[in-house]
Amino acid sequence: MRFSLFTLSWGLLAVAIFTPQTIAVAQQATTSWPHLTPQGFGLHVVSGEVHHAPWNYRPRKVPGAKSFLQVPFLPVDRRGERVDVFVPDNAGADDRLPCIVLYYGGGWGGKFMGGMREITQDLVARGYVVALPDYVLKSQEPVPNAIWDGAHAIRWLRANAAKYNIDTTRIGVWGFSAGGWLVQYMTPSSSSTLYSVSPKEKNRRGEKILVPMLNPHPEYADQPLAVQAVVSDWGCGKYTDARVMDLGDDWLGANEPPVFTCHNVKDAVPPGSQAYRDAGGSLELCHLETKSTHVPKGKTPGVDAAGKPTTWHEAVYDFLDRHVKHPRQATAPEAYPAGGLIRSPMKVTLRSVYPDGAIHFTTDGTEPTQQSPVYREPLTISPGQSLRAIVLKPRLKPSEVASFDFRKTTDSQPTIQNAQPQYTAHVGQPFEVKLAADGDDISWNLIGRRGHVIDRKPTSRESQAWLSMDSSNGILSGTPTAPGYNVVIVVAHRGEGDEAHVDARRVVIVVEE
Repeated sequence: MRFSLFTLSWGLLAVAIFTPQTIAVAQQATTSWPHLTPQGFGLHVVSGEVHHAPWNYRPRKVPGAKSFLQVPFLPVDRRGERVDVFVPDNAGADDRLPCIVLYYGGGWGGKFMGGMREITQDLVARGYVVALPDYVLKSQEPVPNAIWDGAHAIRWLRANAAKYNIDTTRIGVWGFSAGGWLVQYMTPSSSSTLYSVSPKEKNRRGEKILVPMLNPHPEYADQPLAVQAVVSDWGCGKYTDARVMDLGDDWLGANEPPVFTCHNVKDAVPPGSQAYRDAGGSLELCHLETKSTHVPKGKTPGVDAAGKPTTWHEAVYDFLDRHVKHPRQATAPEAYPAGGLIRSPMKVTLRSVYPDGAIHFTTDGTEPTQQSPVYREPLTISPGQSLRAIVLKPRLKPSEVASFDFRKTTDSQPTIQNAQPQYTAHVGQPFEVKLAADGDDISWNLIGRRGHVIDRKPTSRESQAWLSMDSSNGILSGTPTAPGYNVVIVVAHRGEGDEAHVDARRVVIVVEE
C-alpha cells in the first residue's frame, strides 16, 4: 500500500479510554520496564483488556446493511481477531461498490469502537461497503505484527470482493489513533523497506534489529495492496516522531494516493508528510475548532483547506467521495519485488488495481509515457537498473510515475526455508523448533508476542516471555506455563544499514493444556 500520512500524539485517544486502574498498571509497568516506548505501551495495559479485547467484542448489525459479522480472515485462525463487513441492503448481486476499511483505535492494547458505529451507518447510507478488521494487539512492539494484519485485510477483501459487492478499484482506508498509526506504517509498498524494531536493541553482531514493514510472504500475494485514498485521524503520531522507525524526509513521492486528516492543530504536518506534499502529492488538512484532547464528536465544527465551514465527519466523507467513490486519477502500479538489493538478474512483476488498465514502463530510469512499452509479462531486471511505470485507465487521468530502484549487492538474500505458520505446544512441556535459512552468517531474531496468554492475567514480564530464540542457530524454544496463542515474527538477518538483507515469517504457537 503506497501512501503517506500524518497527525499528532499517540496518547490522545488513550486518555479517553484508560481507566484509573489501567493507568495505575501502566505506571507500574513503565516504572518496572523503563525501556518501553509509547508504541510498546499496550503490552502491559492489562486492566483495560477485559472490556476492550477483540474476543469480548460483540458486533451488532447495522441498519440498512447486510451484516457479515466476525468473519475469520487472517492466515492462521486466531481467537478474537475477525472482520465485520457491512454491505448496503440495496446492492444488487452484480453491483460493485466502493469500500472503506476502518481501523479502530485503542492504544494497541484494546479494541475501542467509540464512534465507529455512527461512521459505519453513515458510510453505508452513502453507498459504501464498510469493513472493520481486527489486528493483533499487545505485541511487544506493535510493528510489524499489526501492520501485517492490516495489509492482509486489504488483500483478503480484494480476493473476496464478489461476495461483499466490493469494487476492487475503489478502496479507501480510515484509521483512528492506533489505527491511524497502523495505516501510517502500512505506507511502504516494498517489503525491502526495513525498519529498526527499537533504536536500542541490537542483534548478536551489534547491528540494529531490522524487519520488513510488510510481510514478504503474504497470502493473496496476487492481490494489489494499493488503495485509492487514506484518512488518518485524531490521536496517532507523526511519522518522524515514531521511535520504532528510522525515516528520512525524502522517502515519500508524488505517486502516493491522496491523504487527509482532521485535527485541532493547524500545523499538524510533520517534515515527512511535508516532503510528500512538496513532491506533488495530495495532502489535505481540516482544522477542527475544538480545544479538547479527546476524540471529537462527528459534528465538531471545522474549516477545510479552502476556508469553508464544515464538520469532522462531513469533511472526511467529502474527501472519500472525491477520491474513492468518484476518483479522477488512476492509482499508480505496484512492483513485486519493489526494488531493493539484488545480486543477479531477477524477474519483476508489475500489477495494477485496474483489470482494463495499461501499464507502461521503462527500465533505463526515464519517465514512461503512453509511447513506452506496455507491460505484458514479468520483466528481467538487472542490478543497477531503475524501473519506472505508469497506469493509463480509460476515463481517468494517468497515474503518477511509480519508481523502483534495484541496487547491486554482493551478498545473498537469506530465505527462511522451514518455518510453519502454526505450531502446537503444551503447558509444562519443553517446546523446541530449529529454523533454517540459506546462506551463512545469519543472525536470528524474534519479534512480537512471546507468551501472551488469552484470558489469563500475566503477573510479570518473565511469565510472559517463555519463548526465546537463539540468535546464532535459529532454535526457537521455551516451556509454556499457561495455555494461549503466541503470535511472533521470526527474522533472519544478514548485513547492516543500507546493505542489510532480511527475511521474516509469521509464526503462531498454540499452547494447549
